[in-house]
Amino acid sequence: MLKLLQITNYALIDNLTIEFGNNLNIFTGETGAGKSIIVDALMLLFGERASSELVRDNSNKAIIEGSFNIGRPHPIFEILEQQDVDLTEDIIIRREILKKGSSRSFINDTPIPLSILKEIGESLVDFHGQYEHQSLLKIDNHLTILDATGNYKDLLSNYKNLYQIVKNLLIEIQELEQKNNELHFISEKLLKQYNEIDQINPKPKEDEELNHELKILENSETIYNLLTSLISISENDNNALIPSLVKFKKIMQDLTQIDTKFRPFLEEIEPLIVSINEITRFAESYLAEITFDEHKLENIRQRLVDIRALIRKYGSLENAINEKERIRDELEKIENLSLIIQKKKNEFLNLKKQLTEIAIKLTESRQLHSVYFTGSIISNLKLLGIENGNFMVNSYFVESDSPGNEFELSTKINNQNIKFFPEGIDKIEFYISTNKGESPKPLINIASGGEISRIMLAIKNVIAQSDNIKLMIFDEIDIGISGRIAQKVGQMMKNLARYKQIIAITHLPQIAAFGDLNFRVVKSESNGKTFITAEKLENQDKINEIARLISGEQITEAAIYGAKQLFEEAKNFDIVNN
Repeated sequence: MLKLLQITNYALIDNLTIEFGNNLNIFTGETGAGKSIIVDALMLLFGERASSELVRDNSNKAIIEGSFNIGRPHPIFEILEQQDVDLTEDIIIRREILKKGSSRSFINDTPIPLSILKEIGESLVDFHGQYEHQSLLKIDNHLTILDATGNYKDLLSNYKNLYQIVKNLLIEIQELEQKNNELHFISEKLLKQYNEIDQINPKPKEDEELNHELKILENSETIYNLLTSLISISENDNNALIPSLVKFKKIMQDLTQIDTKFRPFLEEIEPLIVSINEITRFAESYLAEITFDEHKLENIRQRLVDIRALIRKYGSLENAINEKERIRDELEKIENLSLIIQKKKNEFLNLKKQLTEIAIKLTESRQLHSVYFTGSIISNLKLLGIENGNFMVNSYFVESDSPGNEFELSTKINNQNIKFFPEGIDKIEFYISTNKGESPKPLINIASGGEISRIMLAIKNVIAQSDNIKLMIFDEIDIGISGRIAQKVGQMMKNLARYKQIIAITHLPQIAAFGDLNFRVVKSESNGKTFITAEKLENQDKINEIARLISGEQITEAAIYGAKQLFEEAKNFDIVNN
């Protein structure tokens, strides 16, 4: 519950502190006194957008702070723990609106993002403004209202989760099929490109190897002549190198025996003889293998022409080889994509079958719940003075636009192709009649604002008994009603206040009389400035305020008497119902 609200430098409010009661808190005051300003300030604590224009003149910032007592377990505690908020028995939410245009939010002095504050607000307060009943005229909201009181939340959650999986899978299939079509258009080009490289089938660094081999073949005659000369020099000539070195070695040996200073030079001669022998043997072997193969030479030249063409096209031989591998992978994907698509389609059909089963169970649960919901609404309408009210939940299905296509978000039930929606296969519309002898008609055809307000209040009363939100705010929902009906609305709000904390703004004395705590909002002027204050009314002040609502500023004896009567009737209603 909201225990305390403090507003500083906000709009026409200089400094205002309000202590709330647990049950029905009623705010009254003249038109334009500033009642809605207090509600607007309060809604800032629940994540509503702030405007720096509402910071009071000559102030740097406006501050709105609320102290809440929230019993565990409650969803917000998990959110607060994730935000590292220090948790105590009371939770203090503070919003600061800076004159320069920004705003800051805090919970127990820990900074909180506005998105988190809004999420917390959605689980703390149910706000019903002057024009919110118009949302009741939107058919899309009817299913949400029905589900709010149903005992099939797990089933609905399972459906929503599976629906999203099925929807995402269908999107994936459609994207794969589009890609498959696109790939088939380019597959011929890819295959031609692949064959172009594959026919040459280059090997890594093959161009370097072929250039080397070509150089040898083109110079084979020169190599032959050079090698012949080399062998001749080392062995065959009259002055052959090796025999000369052998003689040279013998002379060095003789010198070494005389003087050991020649030994290091002698030691260098033997390796030289060995190296020249090895070179000669390699030259003889190389010479034996030399051939003058013109056919092989031409093949190498042609091979190099082909390879150089690839290099020109792809930048390097390595790029050409890599491109071949990439194209092969792409072609394999094209070949495999049809198999992948078929596998995804089979999975889709299986999941859609499961979704259909859950959807049917969800529909059956809604139909059963509609009986309870309808009865509860009719009972509440009677309490609100619509004695002959008849309410009906009209459920229907929407047929598929392309019934022959099994790969869409639809299913076949009783030979009908029914569309899936995020919340099920049901479409819900509320029908109502408010006069005896009339058959129910679509709610959107109801013209009376007073009736719409009461229908919304009846729905709120039914929903309030099943949700976890403990604070409800009603901002002048009494538009279009008066007299006996206003008293019925007051009784309904009093009933709601038995298990909810309610903050309500009203102009009607019949509703104000039911307040557990009553506040009068006053706008006054002092020293050239305008101020809004809210005073808590006790005993006679409460009666005087109700009398003012009856007769205006000039409170008459008759108005005082009427106020006392309303006050007593409200007190008796409270005693009877408790």
